Amino acid sequence: MRWLLSNLTSLLLSLALAALVWVVAVQEKDPVVKQTISRVEIHLVNQPADAELVNAEALPRTAEVTMEGPRSIVSVLRPEDITVTVDLSQVEPGSQRRLPLEVRYAPTRLVQFISVDPTQIEVHLERITSRDLPVKLTVDGKPAPGFAQDPPVVTPPQVRLLGPEPAVSQVAEAVAHVSIAGARAPVEQVVPVTLHDERGDNFTQLTPSPRSVTVTIGIHQLEDFREVAIKVNWKGQPAAGYRISKITLDPPTVLVTGRPEVIASLGVIETEPVDISEASGTVFKRVSLKLPEGISLVDQTSFLTIEVEIQPIESSVRVTKRLEVQGVGNRLYLLAVSPETVDVLLSGPLTVLDNLKPEDVRVVLNLVGYGEGTFQVPPQVEILPQDVMMENVLPSLVQVTLSATPPTPIPTPAPTRRP
Repeated sequence: MRWLLSNLTSLLLSLALAALVWVVAVQEKDPVVKQTISRVEIHLVNQPADAELVNAEALPRTAEVTMEGPRSIVSVLRPEDITVTVDLSQVEPGSQRRLPLEVRYAPTRLVQFISVDPTQIEVHLERITSRDLPVKLTVDGKPAPGFAQDPPVVTPPQVRLLGPEPAVSQVAEAVAHVSIAGARAPVEQVVPVTLHDERGDNFTQLTPSPRSVTVTIGIHQLEDFREVAIKVNWKGQPAAGYRISKITLDPPTVLVTGRPEVIASLGVIETEPVDISEASGTVFKRVSLKLPEGISLVDQTSFLTIEVEIQPIESSVRVTKRLEVQGVGNRLYLLAVSPETVDVLLSGPLTVLDNLKPEDVRVVLNLVGYGEGTFQVPPQVEILPQDVMMENVLPSLVQVTLSATPPTPIPTPAPTRRP
C-alpha cells in the first residue's frame, strides 16, 4: 500500500500517456472532420388548421447542415438521416415572423451539429375564410332579327371562394361570359368563371368552386316576326331537249314582320314569274317578291337572285303532290301545314314519265323529333319508278305548326227546317 501510494503519480501519468497515445492513434486512423450535407428537406410543422402559409412558394425547400465527427461516420451521412423543421405554432394568423430552423439527427456522442444554412426563414400566415359570391353573367351579342331572349338561368347561381382572408376580401365579382349573337334557338353553354378585383382586373390568386357554370338562355320568335320560305314561280318551258335541273334562291327564306294575325296565317311568299321560255343554259334573274298586304321585309331587299340551271335532258315533268305527314309525336296535334302541296321536278326517260302514276311519287314530311311550335320542315320525295330522278322540290321548306292543345272544332250550323 505504501508502494502504491508512493507511485500513484507515476501510475496516473502512465495511464494518461497511454490514453493520449490511443487517441492519437485513433485520430490518425479516423480523424475528426467537418461534413456539409446538402439538400436536406425543410419540414414545416404544427401549422394551425385555420391558417394558410401565403408565401410558401418563396420559401427555401432545402437547407445545408454542417456536422463534425469521425470521418468514417460523417462521410456516410445522407440527407434523410437529418431532420430540419420549422415550428409554425409560434406564428399567429395574420402576421409574419422569422423562425429558426431546428436540426435533429441520430444521437451519437461522436457526431456534433455545427451549423445550418439558412438559419432562419420568414413565414407569413393568414387565416382561412370562405365566401359565396353570385355569378355575374355577361351576354354578348343579340339574337337574330325577329327573335328575343328569355331571362338567362345560371347553374349554379353562385360560386364559393376559399383561401386566405386578405385574398378572399379582394375579389369583387365572379363573371361568366356567353354569346347569343345571331341565335335562333335556345343557347346552353358551359362557361368558365373568372374572378375580378375592384378595378375589374383578373384575380388569379384564388380558384372559384366550381370553376365553370352552365348558362341556359331561351330564344323565342316574336309574334309579329316570322321566317318564311320562298316559292318560285316560273313560266314557259326550256328549249326542246333541255330541262330544269336545279333552282337556287339567294336567300332561300326571308324574315317578315306584320300584324300577328296576318303573320300567323302566312305560309310561303311567292316570287314574280320567272320566264324560262326556250332557255338552253343557266338563267340568272333578279326578281321581286309578291308580299301580302300588311307584310314587310326585315333588313332585306325586296329583290332576290334566282339561278335556274338548265341542262340537256331526255324529258322532264313537274308533278304537284299533296304532302303526307309522318312522325307526329305523342300528345301533339298537327294544327297547320302550309302549303299543303308542293311541286316536284322529275327527269327521266320520256316513256317512263308519260306512264307515271299518281301513286308512283310521294312527298313526305317527317316530323320525328319535332316538339310544340312552328317549324320550317324540308319535304322528302320518294320516287318508285326506275330511272326517274328528282331534281328539285318547291318550296324547299314547308311550314308546320304543332301544338299540345287539340284544335278547336268548328261548329256545324244546324240545318234549316222548311215550313
